Amino acid sequence: MKIERGWLIVIGTLIVFGILGAVDFIHKDTAPPPTPDPSLNMTH
Repeated sequence: MKIERGWLIVIGTLIVFGILGAVDFIHKDTAPPPTPDPSLNMTH
């Protein structure tokens, strides 16, 4: 079964964003209230 290259890119992007979103949500849910930190804003 041949999968089009475009579909692989779309599916891969959705998976990556889904994982990043889940990790970010868990991190926000468990992390203490954020404090202003310029270094965090640079890397995020």
